[in-house]
Amino acid sequence: MAEWIQGSFSTPDGLWRVEAIRERNRFWYRLWHVDRIYQDRLVIGTVEYFLGQNGVDWADLVED
Repeated sequence: MAEWIQGSFSTPDGLWRVEAIRERNRFWYRLWHVDRIYQDRLVIGTVEYFLGQNGVDWADLVED
């Protein structure tokens, strides 16, 4: 199945990145830390949780 990145956000220092992914009629988020996938196929609440656990607020992210 082909995945399409619908949009992405990252921290200003580039350590964290969130990608919004679509595959056919499914939609999820992929969370990156530095150059590795941290977690995949997440709902937004889980992304916010993981970011928060690592000291990152969703409001700190900027659109790529």
